[in-house]
Amino acid sequence: MDLTSATVPTGLGHRIIFTLTLRLIYNYHVKANRLESTLSTEQADKGPGERGAIVRAPFNKVLDTLYNLIKQLKGREAKDLSKVEESAAVDASISAIIAKAEFEEDGDPDKELREHNKRNQQEAVKRGYAAESETLQHTISYIWIALMRALRRSQGKGAPKTAVGGSRQVFADARARGKILSEVYVASALIEHYVYKDPAGTKVFERGAKSFPEDTTFILEYLKHLLSVGDTISKNNFPIL
Repeated sequence: MDLTSATVPTGLGHRIIFTLTLRLIYNYHVKANRLESTLSTEQADKGPGERGAIVRAPFNKVLDTLYNLIKQLKGREAKDLSKVEESAAVDASISAIIAKAEFEEDGDPDKELREHNKRNQQEAVKRGYAAESETLQHTISYIWIALMRALRRSQGKGAPKTAVGGSRQVFADARARGKILSEVYVASALIEHYVYKDPAGTKVFERGAKSFPEDTTFILEYLKHLLSVGDTISKNNFPIL
């Protein structure tokens, strides 16, 4: 199966096939890790920029596929919601014809029930696609974190928009492409703090607090970080308090 042409399946059992697609993507990511482990011996003569490009290539392919799947999900959700509307409109037309034929004076006695059923169907469609979208977001976040750690090992923390972007470039790219969870911010912050002893870790947490103000897991990680740097009184570093 070509990852670049992966699609969200339709019809019977599409969720099972969807899960298998994600499994295939995971296997592809494992291959990327194996590729990275061979660089120290096979690509020892290459500079950090070139080594980073080699490591990043398979990760990019996986990410492109995942973002494409999310785009397809949005399209399919819109189509399914449209079908619900069309079905409700057909039911309303049929009810109107029957009421006219039977000379009913109460107008459309089933209108309220149809509207209720339509809303239930719409909510069911939205919940189903929201669950699949969340699965994709978790997977996307996991791949970004894995790439961040891989580039840190081959290029260090680096600097965005340079030949050696390192883990910081990965974090910048993840934020730019979106559809990530708070775990990506936590991973970046902890790399900055524990690996490089850089105060940028706190800055990353501050940014994350603005994007995920109600994420309890993120808040807990932020509080643990503040305690680790000895900040137990300043609310300036914790605007959501």
